[in-house]
Formats: sequence, structure tokens, C-alpha cells
Amino acid sequence: MTNKEKIAFVVIKYGAEVNGGGEVHCRMLAERLTQHYDVEVLTSDIINFEASKNSENTYPIGDEIINDVTVKRFSSRNKNSDDFHKYRGKAKWGGKIRRQLYKLGVL
Repeated sequence: MTNKEKIAFVVIKYGAEVNGGGEVHCRMLAERLTQHYDVEVLTSDIINFEASKNSENTYPIGDEIINDVTVKRFSSRNKNSDDFHKYRGKAKWGGKIRRQLYKLGVL
């Protein structure tokens, strides 16, 4: 038995039922790297964040192996719409400042 180097991915959702560009890309990359690395994915227990958190919309918390990839699922909490919009608005200012600094050649 050879000791492979370890690599981990952190993604919000992971699983065969999960659709989305980043999630699908992570799954494809993780599965391809299992030949050379000990791959783990750290993710939440939610399948779809837009749906309410109920038993049909969650994976079981804990570890499971999917296509030679160790998936570690952690509990998540329901999205608070007020907080989401508040922090999203604050993040927009950061993006605007970053773009201006880039245009000035500071970054």
C-alpha cells in the first residue's frame, strides 16, 4: 500500500444530484485526481439552498465515499435573507474599490 499525498476541496454542495458549474467541475476534478491523491471534499449537507431545509433536501451528516472520493458533510443553517442582502451590498463596494485600484495600477 502506497501513501498518497492528500488534497482537499471545499465546495458548498457535492453529489450526483447537484447541478451547477462549480460543483460539477469540482466533482469531475476530484474523481480524476483519485489515481494520484487521497482526495477529500468538505461540503454542507444541503442539496438545494433555495428549498427549505427538510429531510428530502439534505444529505446525512458525516463521511461517505463516492467514486473513491471521501466526502465529509457538515451541518448548515438556513439562509437568513436579511443578512444575505446586507452582506451582499457590502461586498459590492469591495468589488468596486478593487476594480478602481486595478485600473490605477495599484494591484
